[in-house]
Amino acid sequence: MPGCRCANTSDGRGAESRYNIGVILKTGRTARWRVLAASVIGVAAATILLVYFPTWAYPNLAGPDFALITDVQRRIELQQAQGQLQNSLRTMLLQALAGIVIIMGAIATWRQVHISRDVHVTQQFSHAVDQIGDDKLDVRIGGLYALERIARTTPDERVTIMFMLGAFIRHRSPWPDTTAGSPEPHPTETVDRKVPWLRVRKPDVQAAMNVLSRRLVDPNAARLYLARTDLRSLQVNDGSQFTNSNFNHANLARAWLRGAVLDRSGFKNCDLRLANLNQASLVGADLRHAHLQQADLSGADLSNADLRGANLTDTNLTGANLTGIRTDDSIIWPHDHDLTS
Repeated sequence: MPGCRCANTSDGRGAESRYNIGVILKTGRTARWRVLAASVIGVAAATILLVYFPTWAYPNLAGPDFALITDVQRRIELQQAQGQLQNSLRTMLLQALAGIVIIMGAIATWRQVHISRDVHVTQQFSHAVDQIGDDKLDVRIGGLYALERIARTTPDERVTIMFMLGAFIRHRSPWPDTTAGSPEPHPTETVDRKVPWLRVRKPDVQAAMNVLSRRLVDPNAARLYLARTDLRSLQVNDGSQFTNSNFNHANLARAWLRGAVLDRSGFKNCDLRLANLNQASLVGADLRHAHLQQADLSGADLSNADLRGANLTDTNLTGANLTGIRTDDSIIWPHDHDLTS
C-alpha cells in the first residue's frame, strides 16, 4: 500500500529496538561493575581465608605441654610437621579457590557472550524492520527473509515476527472492508482472470506469505491473522502450513493452495472462487458463507468443516472427505453432487 510504512516501525518498532539496545548495553555495564565489586570482595575473603584458616585449624604449638618436651630436635620436628599441615591445607584451599575462579570466569564469559548475542540479534532485528518499511522492493524482500533467519535462530522472537509479517501483509495488500460501507462489493461480481500471480503483482507480499507458510511458530500458540487481505492469485508450495489462520473476508480468488494445510482456519465470507485446493487439508475449517464457485476441492479433506451458507456452485468435490461436515439449507451444492453420499 503506497505510503504505508507498516514496518517503519523505524519510527515505532525501530525506535523500540534502539531503546532495547541501549538497555542491553546499560545492563552489560552494570553487570561488569558488579563482577568487579564481587572480584574485590572475593580476593579479600580468599586472602583472609588463606592466612588465618590454616593457623586456626592447626594452631601453633605452645603451652605447658609443649614446654615439657626437652628434646630440641623433637620440638623442631613437631614444629615442622605443624607447618607442613598448615601448608598442605593452604595448598588445598588454593586449588579449591582456583577451581571456583575458573567456574566464575566461565560463567562471566557465558554472560558476556549472551549479552553480546542479544545486542547482535537486536541490531539485526532493528535493521530488518527498517528494511521491510523501505520504499525499494528488493530491500523490503531482503528484510522479510532477514526476519525469517532471525526467527529460525531466535525462538523468543518468532511470535513477534509472525505478527509483524501479518501486519505487513494486511497493510501492503488490504481488501476493502465491506462492513464499513466500501463501494467495492465482496465478492466482486466476477473473478478478474487477468490479475497476475501475486508473485508478479506484489512480490513482497508473496515473499511474506512464503515465510509464513513455513510456519516457525506453533499454530496452537499463536493464530495467524490475515483477514480482509487481497491475496488473489497467491501461489504457495505443496504442504504449506497455514493451520489455525484467519482468512475471514479475504480475497483468495484463483489462489493456488494445492496440498496446503489449512486445518481449523477461518474462511468466513472468503472469496475462494477458482481456487486450487486439490488435496488440501481443511479439517475443522470454518467455511461459512465462503464463495467456492468453480474451486477445485478434489481429494481435499473437509472432515468436520463448517460449510453452512457456502456457495459450491460448479465446485469439484471428487474424492473429497466430507465426513462430519456441518451444513444447512442455505448451502449451494454443485449440481452433480450426490446429497446422499
